[in-house]
Amino acid sequence: MQKKDIAIIAVRLLALYIILVTVYNLPDYLGVMGLNLDHDALGRAFLITHIIGAVIKFIIGIALWYYSPSLANLITKNLPESSPSKKEFTLARVQVVTVSLVGLFILSSAIPAFLEVIISYIFPAANPNYIRSLDIAGNMKVEIPVTTVITVALKLGFGFWFLLGANGIVTVIREIWAKGKSI
Repeated sequence: MQKKDIAIIAVRLLALYIILVTVYNLPDYLGVMGLNLDHDALGRAFLITHIIGAVIKFIIGIALWYYSPSLANLITKNLPESSPSKKEFTLARVQVVTVSLVGLFILSSAIPAFLEVIISYIFPAANPNYIRSLDIAGNMKVEIPVTTVITVALKLGFGFWFLLGANGIVTVIREIWAKGKSI
């Protein structure tokens, strides 16, 4: 089994996990739908926000499954090829694939959270979790907490860093580990 095969399997396992978690939470989404179906515009906006989040997670899972060969190429592009006689998959390669998958996992929750913040900002009634107020012109605006924006930005940053910089991260960790052993 080559490094790309292992990466494809790992990405598909992550995709399967995301899809199964979304399907597992489906009764919760249906419960929210039942509670907010007959209510005011705020309830409908809350329902739409939850449904959009669930659909985005489901689409991310399907996209990960479908594009797993391309993502495996991205994950393993800087890893050295193993010789034809040695088909082993070293610990360093497993660590690089694992760090990349952690990045994909972080992004699978960060992207829907980012879109939720954007949708809530554009449509202030879409998410009742944020404080809404009127501006000087009488238009409704939403006050998204700075902590939420920072959290989403950090998740996006760490997700992309782990996904795209996995080889460097593992190299630094292994060097620190080796220096720690030599002391």
